[in-house]
Amino acid sequence: MKKTNLPILLGIMLMVVSCSQEADVVEESNLLKEADNISNSKKVTEVADFYNIYLVNRSPSEQNFWCFLQDPEINTSGEVYANSSTHLIIAPNYPGVNYFTIPLQYVIGAGAGNQAVGLDTRIVSSDSRDTEIGDHWGIEYLLHQGPNIVNINKLPEAAIMLTSNPFDKIGFENQGWYSNMSFGIQSSSGYIGMTWSPDPNQTTIIVPKFTFYIATGDFQSNQLADFTTISSSAAEITQNDFGQGFDVTVTLTETGEWVVETGAPNEVIDIPVKP
Repeated sequence: MKKTNLPILLGIMLMVVSCSQEADVVEESNLLKEADNISNSKKVTEVADFYNIYLVNRSPSEQNFWCFLQDPEINTSGEVYANSSTHLIIAPNYPGVNYFTIPLQYVIGAGAGNQAVGLDTRIVSSDSRDTEIGDHWGIEYLLHQGPNIVNINKLPEAAIMLTSNPFDKIGFENQGWYSNMSFGIQSSSGYIGMTWSPDPNQTTIIVPKFTFYIATGDFQSNQLADFTTISSSAAEITQNDFGQGFDVTVTLTETGEWVVETGAPNEVIDIPVKP
């Protein structure tokens, strides 16, 4: 049993580095080496198509459990915000089963509109694509139009790249048109990811790492949130916490603490859970 006072954000922890095409070559090379190391380690690690996160509320009151990605390491000129629509409201000591089923399926997205990317802004990508490790995507931002997404090529490294076109960001924004870029996971429970404002002619390198969190609070679906605020009351779920059955149970205790245990709750051990 692992006990932590951090609130539990659910997600795939990402290491993300954004760099312009003139960015430091050494930094980019180091990130791609890290991607290579992750790729080699995964060759000996069994993975599943779906991972189940069971939620138990032992607190005195009803709680809204939210799923977020852990804040990434990122080298970009702007802020990166948490973006999630995945949540469940659970009554105290509810006798049934509550869980998130998270697919091992990444999604990239892009959008544009009259809302600037910022705290408490509601952002939903106008176009998205399922993606996998090794994909390199090109995103074309246009004035008063939705962006175009095209697959450029396949990468040898265990990374995902997003490259924006050389659009006139300042000119667009002066006319009330704001671009956004996102990365995350789309599950049956909703979206879990992150959103930022892209710079022109920039390549963002994303190296996913498998780490989840869960939190409770008054968040709103697809309303951008601050990673620091979320993580101040969150608990971490790593890939090792799932064990061989690809299940983990997260309990909010009577005293407001979080307990993370490998496997499903005892009452559902013998019940197969289908995604």
